[in-house]
Amino acid sequence: MAIKMIDLEGVSLIFKVQEHETIQTIEKEIQCLSECNDSHITKFYESFIQGSKLFIVMEFVGGGSVRDCIDKLGSIQETYIAIILRELL
Repeated sequence: MAIKMIDLEGVSLIFKVQEHETIQTIEKEIQCLSECNDSHITKFYESFIQGSKLFIVMEFVGGGSVRDCIDKLGSIQETYIAIILRELL
């Protein structure tokens, strides 16, 4: 398992929105994740708030995200982008 921690106060400041709007958006995303049941989508287990921090418990993905790959490599070849998009769809 992996636990993602989001500072709700920090998110509101970064996106310059009201805190309740940020929480509503995150709640919608969590609801969507909890309804997804596909082997190609990271499994969502649970979420909870403690103080101003939101914790999201999800399946651990050893290879990391596509964003992690871009950060490590600097870019991704177009061929690989096509493969990622095909698999995503």
